[in-house]
Amino acid sequence: MLMNAHMSHRKAAQPNVEGRRAAGGGPSKTLERVLSKSGVASRTEARRIIHARRVRVNGRIVEDPDHWVHLAADRVTLDGSPLRPSAPVYLLLYKPTGYVTTRHDPDKRPTVYDLLDDASPWVFPVGRLDLDTSGLLLLTNDTQFGERLTNPKFKIPKTYLVKTATLLDDAALDPLRHGDTLSDGPTPPPQAARQRDTARHTFLEMTIT
Repeated sequence: MLMNAHMSHRKAAQPNVEGRRAAGGGPSKTLERVLSKSGVASRTEARRIIHARRVRVNGRIVEDPDHWVHLAADRVTLDGSPLRPSAPVYLLLYKPTGYVTTRHDPDKRPTVYDLLDDASPWVFPVGRLDLDTSGLLLLTNDTQFGERLTNPKFKIPKTYLVKTATLLDDAALDPLRHGDTLSDGPTPPPQAARQRDTARHTFLEMTIT
């Protein structure tokens, strides 16, 4: 009997939650997503900003990052200024070796943000390049664009020039062309083409998705 009463109470309460989210009309999002979508900060940094009591909704300080905001009706301010969506920014950065793809590194190593001007808008890296990897890195404040390029379901190809530690013959390249098995399953076979050989190294062009 108690279980049935509890279940009935939950069913009755659910429409009220949905109604609260829909009040005022228009779409609604959590406060942390509102900040990240506006290009102010990443979702992780947005939570820190909200916990620091820097954000108000309709004049009231909100410390809950999961607070629902009605985009068509609520007024959100950050440090007293209205929150407005930023214009989309797309940066192409050639990342040299010796830099990590993160904003803050606990080991105090140089980061890709050290290569940007202090006046640059907030952007996040689309994917990552390792410390010892150089090449093209995209940075943007367009979260949908970043999701499109990094979510595996979209299968966006990425091409790398690989310098091997030793010379590789064709027999050694065959396993590369057949993919590998990782902890979460097999990888799609990459395209691997020999570019050239030097006295001690092989250079490959590899395209993965």
